[in-house]
Amino acid sequence: VLKIASEQFLGMSQEEMMSTILMTLEGHLRAILATLTVEEVYRDRDQFASLVRDVAGMDVGRMGIEILSFTIKDVYDRVEYLTSLGRSQTAAVKRDADIGVAMANRDAGIREAECEKTAMDVKYTTDTKIEDNARMYKLQKAQFDTEVNAALTCLSCPSVVPVCRARLSCPSVVPVCRARLSCPSVVPVCRARLSCPSVV
Repeated sequence: VLKIASEQFLGMSQEEMMSTILMTLEGHLRAILATLTVEEVYRDRDQFASLVRDVAGMDVGRMGIEILSFTIKDVYDRVEYLTSLGRSQTAAVKRDADIGVAMANRDAGIREAECEKTAMDVKYTTDTKIEDNARMYKLQKAQFDTEVNAALTCLSCPSVVPVCRARLSCPSVVPVCRARLSCPSVVPVCRARLSCPSVV
């Protein structure tokens, strides 16, 4: 490689050697740029640099120069087309992000509404059960109060049938009103018990 480079650049100054190599590389860059679109060059600089190394490497190799590294620092134009590409990509990314946020907010709102509906359904069901139980309690209480009041009325009635003192301690003894004795469904009381000396 050194022998070829010596032959090619013998008698040239360092500036002339650099200018020759630069013009060779620029020619290859133009040839490669002609095969790519602006978007491809802008988006994939590594592929572009790789193509330059592959194509220009052979040509400068014949000059005794080896390309060890080739990178592209920047790609720009005078009419700001590439800047516009960047803006459109940024706008597209921002738009996609805004759509994603809106969809996430929508899904969260739907889920929140579903949870609120479920909570309200449970609350209404519970409230209904509480009201039903309160109504049943009031009905049963009214029924018991009616029975207690009827029993108290019977106990204070002057025509209550006398009951044996021994039987007063029996839990199944219930005083019976004389008016009810004429009822055909009343169980008759034994006459012997009515004449018992311990009758109240």
